[in-house]
Amino acid sequence: MILDPELQAAAAPLETPAVAPTPAVPTVAAPFQTNPVAPSGPVASLGAVAPAAPNPGPSPRTALAQALVPALQKNPLQYLGKVAVAGHIAAGLDLLLGGATNALSRVAAPEGSGMAVLSQTAQNIEAAKQAKIDAAQKAQQQQFENNLKTNEDKRAQTELGLEQQKNTLLMAQGHAALITSNRIASQETDEFNQKMQAGANTLAKPMLDAGGEVVGHDIPDSQMADFMSKNTNNGDHYAHFQDGRAPVIDPNTGKQKIDLDGMPVTEPTYQIIKVGPNVVINQKQADFLNQFEPNDAQGGKWQVGQTLSGQAYYSVAMKAQQQQTVALNVEKAQSEIKKALSGAQKNKADAALANQSAAVKAQNLRTSSMFATYLAQTGGDPVLALDLMKRSKDANSIGAVEQMYGPGTLAKLRAQNLTTLTETIESDQKQLNDPVASATMPADEKANTQDELRAAKMARNAYLGLHVGDPDQITKSVLQLDEVDPAKRGATILGSTTMPNNAKIYLLRHYNLPVPPALLSKPAAQPAPAPTAQ
Repeated sequence: MILDPELQAAAAPLETPAVAPTPAVPTVAAPFQTNPVAPSGPVASLGAVAPAAPNPGPSPRTALAQALVPALQKNPLQYLGKVAVAGHIAAGLDLLLGGATNALSRVAAPEGSGMAVLSQTAQNIEAAKQAKIDAAQKAQQQQFENNLKTNEDKRAQTELGLEQQKNTLLMAQGHAALITSNRIASQETDEFNQKMQAGANTLAKPMLDAGGEVVGHDIPDSQMADFMSKNTNNGDHYAHFQDGRAPVIDPNTGKQKIDLDGMPVTEPTYQIIKVGPNVVINQKQADFLNQFEPNDAQGGKWQVGQTLSGQAYYSVAMKAQQQQTVALNVEKAQSEIKKALSGAQKNKADAALANQSAAVKAQNLRTSSMFATYLAQTGGDPVLALDLMKRSKDANSIGAVEQMYGPGTLAKLRAQNLTTLTETIESDQKQLNDPVASATMPADEKANTQDELRAAKMARNAYLGLHVGDPDQITKSVLQLDEVDPAKRGATILGSTTMPNNAKIYLLRHYNLPVPPALLSKPAAQPAPAPTAQ
């Protein structure tokens, strides 16, 4: 490659370079040193001035840089390209990074010159790089913030979901307790139901005071499901409080149903309240809850002015009413037994009840909560509920139930109810077996008497621990054997000459007595008939 004249002049022998004059530049002080290194040789005294060292002149590299400055100032891109093409890349880079840089850095490039363009281009590249770095950092920061927001949203959704599940569970607990209460009280007296109604009114008041919306009232129990499906919204919670009773109509006759005791059949009605956010307990609720559903988290005490969520209050309130229902059942059983007591005996029983210790009352509440399930399954009959409990996982708590009702109360109640049932059975059988009375009896009355007789027999069998469908012969045998000394029952059963073996086995098992293997042996198989000749 041929160099043009300017480059040829710049590339002249370095021994005699042409030095281009440079503008005067102010002397720059040495950089600040926090720990300067002391000179290794002797230091001249301050009074003597050392002679100036001879100036050796510019180095070859500096001379070359000074020679190329004018050419670079005219057209830097053109000449740098030619130097690179001529194989002087290393020399060119060495020039730019070395001596030429020192020279060019001291000269301000004229505006619009090639050097100004180079400087601006470098600045633009650097700015672009920095912009990319800034953009990447900003994107990373935004991604971090987005992830943080997503995690916060997920956590909030999780917490909301857990809260919704908790509230749904609390409402389910309240509804279950209400159903249990109603089943226990399904066959109770007006006095019993009036006390339950008063409790329901007390418990409903805080929700109404808190602005709870009454969605419906006087809704019969049999129509609740249909009403709720048509008048409530999914996602909302609704509390049910008993607000009265309504007659149960027989769809076949259009008249109010009559139970086996000849009493009109009724069912509870409810007011439906949409659950609000919070409920404040007043004095009446605090007294009611402390009596039937103490707050274990606060030493057994509910406080006036205490605030609960609507769902939590409904759960606690319905559990308290369930406990009240069991307490009324206990009170009724005790009152039935007191009818046969003398005045002095009644006073003694009342005094024992009034003087129960706090520990006994607390134990009775725990027993009540457990026994309520069995009472609900038997329609509120404590004797049958106790029998059912004896065959369950809670059999070891029978003593606690008997203590709650009072010593001997349930045994006496069993005997008393058996007597009543037996009298009802005998009366109905006599009436139905009398040809004259049966012939003159109206059809509906006759049908009611037959239903009453059938129900009394089933109830008597249940009281005796028999299957409700057991025949009368088994029932009569059990009534007689109950009067026999337990130590002699087995011999009495086995000594019968008229009782078939299967009946003996049934009765022995009924009283948990051993069954002799001879009773269980199968009869010998009969030989097959001989084939007949054809």
